[in-house]
Amino acid sequence: MITRKVNKTFRFIKTIRNRSIDVSIWVVLFGLVFILFFANDQYTNINNYMNILREASFLCVAALGMTAIIITKNTDLSIGTMIALISVISFKIMPVIGIWPTILSAVCLGILFEMINGFFIVYLKIYAFILTLGMQYIYRGIAYIITQEKVLQVPVKEYTKIGNSNLFASGSFDGIPLPVILVIPLIVFAYVLLHKTSFGRKVFAVGNNEKAALLMGIKVEKTKFLAYVLLGFFNGIAAVMISSRLWIASAEMRPNYEFDVITVVVIGGCALSGGKGNILNTMAAAVFFAMISNIINQFNVDPYMQYIIRAMLLVMAFSIPKIKTVVSEIAEKHRYKNMIDNQKG
Repeated sequence: MITRKVNKTFRFIKTIRNRSIDVSIWVVLFGLVFILFFANDQYTNINNYMNILREASFLCVAALGMTAIIITKNTDLSIGTMIALISVISFKIMPVIGIWPTILSAVCLGILFEMINGFFIVYLKIYAFILTLGMQYIYRGIAYIITQEKVLQVPVKEYTKIGNSNLFASGSFDGIPLPVILVIPLIVFAYVLLHKTSFGRKVFAVGNNEKAALLMGIKVEKTKFLAYVLLGFFNGIAAVMISSRLWIASAEMRPNYEFDVITVVVIGGCALSGGKGNILNTMAAAVFFAMISNIINQFNVDPYMQYIIRAMLLVMAFSIPKIKTVVSEIAEKHRYKNMIDNQKG
């Protein structure tokens, strides 16, 4: 009995250690801001930074939920088309039920769709990559059927204020974008949930070692399923924010959104092997990714070159964990060699 309690304690210590914040993304972000401040006059204008934060908020919302999913060693490639389908349905029902019931319906749809994904992945043991890739085509197909391959215009103009309004404008200051204000309590909610509650500890424990989590009495399947439910909640909110920003809804809105979100989460230090991640880093990575997009536009980079840059960011994001591991192994070998040489001397 004592041995079992000691083992549990060591596992939780390992889990807590893996949840510690990695400041590298913050160093990169502030370094980039510092360089751009002197390199381009646009980056001395606070309004430009507000635009960057607006775009970052659209990525950050879904990335908050994706962080929990990747920590549990799963993924979801369907969130882009899921958000498109939610937006299409929302535009269809909005004239009938109004704006606020539509927003609530969008959140409920996000939760429902991710409950479907979670059920097949967690309880029927279908690989997340395969299942969500298939669901991506299903959601897009349903969206095409509903829209009849057309682009839907926003039916109620007031709805667009969610993604386009600014608050606290004064003089030359355009104000703080409403999406930025909306995403702050969501970040706080996700941070508290993942880093300050028993559910969060269970998510990290499952990602670290499922067998050990089972021995500790954690309901692994339930934890994974609830992580998908959490992602669905954020997907629904992301659908509202993005569709209100664009004024339109279609089966092809925000293409490759899921890859941008996954890139943000991985750049933020979330390990694809599970058990490691931090909400604050995800937030910083979303700002970094939005800033890169802003730089591309400010310096008039060729549109086709933009695809290459985004692809390079994606590859870099997935390479970072491996690079860190290799560097750590080299450093450890070097330290061990020096220790042996000192003993011989």
